[in-house]
Amino acid sequence: MTELGKLGSFFILSSVVATQLSGGELIEIKTTIVQLAIPKIYVIVVATGYWWATLVSSLILLQYIVLDAVVSNNVTEGTRYNELKRHLRGKKGYDLSSPLRNGNLHSSAGLDGPVVMLTYAAPIALMALPIGLALWAICADTFRIIALAETWTLVWGLAATVLGAIYCSIAYFLMYFVPMSIGKNLREIRWGFLSPLYSRDGFRHPRSECWLRR
Repeated sequence: MTELGKLGSFFILSSVVATQLSGGELIEIKTTIVQLAIPKIYVIVVATGYWWATLVSSLILLQYIVLDAVVSNNVTEGTRYNELKRHLRGKKGYDLSSPLRNGNLHSSAGLDGPVVMLTYAAPIALMALPIGLALWAICADTFRIIALAETWTLVWGLAATVLGAIYCSIAYFLMYFVPMSIGKNLREIRWGFLSPLYSRDGFRHPRSECWLRR
């Protein structure tokens, strides 16, 4: 959750800089020491990188929530104190703040999962609105840059890459939740794995003739 919040904040901040603090196609940075004028598309590329990282972090969080719920409903011994001891010994990876800790809650008629999902969903929902608006602003500005830039220039190429990356990331996120059928790859098992085991010793697999007839 901490990593997701940090990456999401960086994405929103870079999006605001690119879309709200720019003058035309340049972003001017003025300090007492130096004055810089950075093309807007460069900041948009950085924002797109943070968007990808935010998306991947959200998927990792979803996996963690599911794993945490499964573990807590199957572990009936141990308390948070054991995790606290490990935490104090320097193992910082143990979660001490989530409502569902390993061994801390027992299964209660299936209510643990929905309660925990709701607890996690609240901050995620609060982050979703500004992140969605920032993504919309980035896409709108990038479309405008493509429309105004000359074809096959660096600016045009970077803008096209940004739109392609955003499209691919959204498609990947949606496909992540689509169940796909999995079956045995009989051809690879027979001819890519089993047959080479015998051919190394100069033999043919005993069922080679049957496989060839099929």
